[in-house]
Amino acid sequence: MRFVRTALCTAIVTLAGPASALPSADSLQSAFDQLDHNRDQQIGLVEWDQNAFALFRAADLNRNESLEAAEIAEGPGQSDAFAKFDANQNEQLELDEFMQLRRMLLRVADINGNDSINRVEFDLFQLISEAGWEDEDQNGRINFAELRISMAKVFALADTDQDGSLSPAEANFLSPVSYAAATAQGPLTSGKLHVYYRRLLTGE
Repeated sequence: MRFVRTALCTAIVTLAGPASALPSADSLQSAFDQLDHNRDQQIGLVEWDQNAFALFRAADLNRNESLEAAEIAEGPGQSDAFAKFDANQNEQLELDEFMQLRRMLLRVADINGNDSINRVEFDLFQLISEAGWEDEDQNGRINFAELRISMAKVFALADTDQDGSLSPAEANFLSPVSYAAATAQGPLTSGKLHVYYRRLLTGE
């Protein structure tokens, strides 16, 4: 199943920049810091839910305590997500339905399954939300095989000159230090990008 990012549905927070561009390392850091209220380098359930509630209030432009499709749908694929979580089929998402949608996204972002999101998971979720992630077994989580497919989509989006490797400018979602680490063994190819993030996740 492919999901396409919208500011309210698939992104944790709205990041600055063109809709088609991947977020920069600076914007990722700033967005993470906004959600990590207690500065423990994790976004926990309470912090996640607080953000979800704030997003709901910001999206409810007509202040009717529910979201219509026009208030959240910004791209292809959103009608399916909207219908799935519109439990009472009234063509609106009430707060509890919206929170269920946000909890679904938490499960996707929480790759290690510990009910919190660390910085690596946060960055990955933002990146794969831009490119569209794959949940081939449709279990609502991203395993490493699915992450490889999803990161290949991120790579294709970033590789603007289509030369098979990412320059520092193309990989601006990595800090200079991270880029140097990712390219220590040669150019940053799609496979190496996946390996780099997998090592960060697993500590291998």
